[in-house]
Amino acid sequence: VGLDPRIVFQVPADGDYIVRLFAFPSEPDGSIEFRGEENYVYRLTITDGPFVSHTIPSVVSQDDPGDVEVRGWNITPGLRVPVTPLAAALLDECGEVENHGDQRKFNSDSIGFVNDPSFAGAARVRIVPFAVIDSLAAGPPDAPLSLQLPASITGLIASRDQIDHFELALAANQSLFVSVESRGIELPVQPVVTLVDPTGSQAAEFDDAEPGDAVISHTTAHEGVYSLTVRDQFRQFGDQCAYRLTVRAAEPDFVLTAESDAVVVKPGEA
Repeated sequence: VGLDPRIVFQVPADGDYIVRLFAFPSEPDGSIEFRGEENYVYRLTITDGPFVSHTIPSVVSQDDPGDVEVRGWNITPGLRVPVTPLAAALLDECGEVENHGDQRKFNSDSIGFVNDPSFAGAARVRIVPFAVIDSLAAGPPDAPLSLQLPASITGLIASRDQIDHFELALAANQSLFVSVESRGIELPVQPVVTLVDPTGSQAAEFDDAEPGDAVISHTTAHEGVYSLTVRDQFRQFGDQCAYRLTVRAAEPDFVLTAESDAVVVKPGEA
């Protein structure tokens, strides 16, 4: 999970087992050696009980957050847990929001938290201001799943070489934004996303060698039905290979920059 190791181990026999930890410096230097200092703090969880890694779906609507299915290990199949808006009880309408980053999330997006005292691990769920498709049913090439903007859906790469197919009816000169998140929600899918226009030509693609989530920003040249496909670059599959797809109209935005990461202010000066 990023730089944090996770081991899922099926115990083959009774006996004593050893968990051994060591560390390299987080910022590489000229040495190749283990390191330990007073700020090398870690949290170790060991359990043979339920452990939550993610939820299905990973996004819910503000109108009805409801509950979601928790996934992970040693979890009763189909178990659902309520989504709690993060910090809402403390901050009323000023709950925690997500960092926009490359995903360019809606300003009104917020975060929900899913956990239970009876299991380890937890998951974050995005809460959005539009309807959410609560389905894993991405279609095959001959019957793609139709999406209306804006839309968000949780997908699952359940088999090797699986390609999920979606379609979008778009106008000409329409600004489209597509994001596929998996690494950003601590799951392993390295998404390859392809957008094909009504003429059959590839309009845009995200296929990056560096681990990360996929982002496509595209202005349409034609009116009609566009085809959108999602697959995993490394042919990974299984219960952990979930992703969150969001399609919406691109909105004007901006980024603030500064010449320096620090500003020195002297007493008595403006």
